[in-house]
Order: sequence, then C-alpha cells, then structure tokens
Amino acid sequence: MARLHLTFYINVFFLVSHVLHYITCQQCETDHYSIYQRMLQGYTFKALKMQSGSLECRQACLADIRCQSYNVVFKGICELNNRTKEARPENFVKDLGRYYKQRDFKRAPLGSIRELPAISCKEIKASEGGQAVSGYYWLDLIRSGDSVLTYCDMVKEVADQCFKHLCQNNATCIEGHVNYTCACDSSGWSGTYCEKGRI
Repeated sequence: MARLHLTFYINVFFLVSHVLHYITCQQCETDHYSIYQRMLQGYTFKALKMQSGSLECRQACLADIRCQSYNVVFKGICELNNRTKEARPENFVKDLGRYYKQRDFKRAPLGSIRELPAISCKEIKASEGGQAVSGYYWLDLIRSGDSVLTYCDMVKEVADQCFKHLCQNNATCIEGHVNYTCACDSSGWSGTYCEKGRI
C-alpha cells in the first residue's frame, strides 16, 4: 500500500513539473523538455547536491557557461554535462533513477569557446545541427585538456589545420592528427615554420 502511494506521488510530481515546465517554456520560447529515465553518461563535469523538486540544477546549469545539459538523480543530485544527447547519442542511456534535460536558455554552441572544446568538427555538427557553419572552432582532438582554435569545414566535417598556417618561404603545410607541420623544400630553409635562413 505504501508503495502504491509513493508511485502516485511520484507521478503527480512529474505531472506538476511538466505543467510548470510547459508554462516556463512558453515564457522562454523554448521547446526543450526533460526526458524521464534517461541520462547522458560520461560527460558530467560537476555534480552537486540539491533539494529534490527544486530548480537548483537548472540554475546551476545556467550559471556555468560549459553546461550543455544536466542529469537529475532522484536522490537529490544534479550532474552538469558538457555535451548534449545530440552530440553524443551513443552515451544517451536508460537510467531508472534519473532524468535528462538540455539547457534551454543561452547555451554556448559546442566549440565556440575555449572552455567548451569539441573533439571533432563532426561532433560540433551533430550538436549544433543546421546552425553549424564552416569556420573556426575550439577543438581538443586528443582530449589532452589543451584546446586549439582550428578551422572546421562543416561540409566535409573535418578540421583543416592548414587553412591558415604559419609556414614560410614556400614551405608545404602537412596536416597532422592534432596539428600541422611545415615541410621545408630543398631550398635550404629550416625551423618549425621554415623561417630560419638558408644553411
């Protein structure tokens, strides 16, 4: 009997929260909603204790520019994520004790700031959809924590490190996995960018 009452109250809570969310979404002009019993796994950068049923998790997400979405654990824990389910669909998994919510107000596009680098141009396109255009984005290709501003060709979904390179004296720019190198021709130039005089 007690279990039946608990189930009833949980259902009422979710119904009320969806109604309140619908009302606030109308005010914010957004169509994002929470997804019950799902979570984004592996992209939590901060976990916080919160009071169940409060808006603390949403407020914490809005206060941190890196926050793209969040998981709410029914036991009063908020997990801020630096990715969305669109960017990482393979990590969007079932979890009976959580719900998932994408940030719905002033979300920084993935790769647009140094604090929120993507791991590839393809990931940016998946995250941002039709909003992603070719241009410069912050990438951390080897997940070292050191992001690099790189040109992304969104048609091909690849990074082009040679788009704007520093190679000098007719050196050839050669794409690498993380960065580019300059191949000095046989004219005798040397140095990282073939900038040092002839030997």
